[in-house]
Formats: sequence, C-alpha cells, structure tokens
Amino acid sequence: MLFAGRFIDWMGTKKGYLWSIGIWSAGACLHAFCGIITEEYVGMHSAAELIAATGDVVVVLATISMYCFLVARCILALGEAGNFPAAIKVTAEYFHCFFACKSSDLVIDDRKAKQQLTYFIIYTGQNILLDNLFYNQRHA
Repeated sequence: MLFAGRFIDWMGTKKGYLWSIGIWSAGACLHAFCGIITEEYVGMHSAAELIAATGDVVVVLATISMYCFLVARCILALGEAGNFPAAIKVTAEYFHCFFACKSSDLVIDDRKAKQQLTYFIIYTGQNILLDNLFYNQRHA
C-alpha cells in the first residue's frame, strides 16, 4: 500500500485504476485454481480419493493448498492496495467542485446540479437494484 499511491500518480489515474482492478481480478480468479493445482500436484483427481486420504498425504494436501491460497491472496492484496488511492483520486478529480469549493459558496452552477443529480440517481438506483435482487429472499 505504501507504493501504490506513487504508482497511481506515475501511471495516471485511469490507467493505474485499470491496472489495479486487473491485478485484483487476476488474484480473485487464481483462488479457483488453488484446488486444481493441489489435485494435480498430489495426483488425486476425484473427491473420493481426497476424502479417503490419510497420513502424510493430508499434510501435503494442506501444505500445497495453503501455499497456493497464500499466493492468490498476495496478488489480491497487491491489486487492492492500488484500488484505494486510485478510487480516492478519481473521485477527487471527477467531483472536484465539492472538494475545491468553499462551504460558504451559495452559487449553484450547472456542474453542482449535475453532480447532485448524479448522486441521487446512483443512490436511488442502488436501492432499487438491491430491493429487486433480494425481494425473493425477504418474501419467500
């Protein structure tokens, strides 16, 4: 996280955010391969073989699985470290009037009105989306 801000500044906000999201997504996808890599390394390809494993085989299974998971989590953390400073910088650049204007400014220009409308639309859209997604769970 210490160097992620400098990387975002060096790369540029949009490109740095893209790289950050790409690395984070790759780390998330690697979690799916942890079990596959473990099965290939140990040589057990069925659930019955994995359940029946005992002794040293279980230790090898757990060790390989843990190391694969650790690598995937480190890559995920690397992408997440760039996400936070990039998100703040993108927000500050896009909504710069909210951060640059003084609170004593009473002049409402088109930009402020558009930004407030954007906040309203995003907030309302999220509520409608979440209500529709979880409607069946609440009313089942």
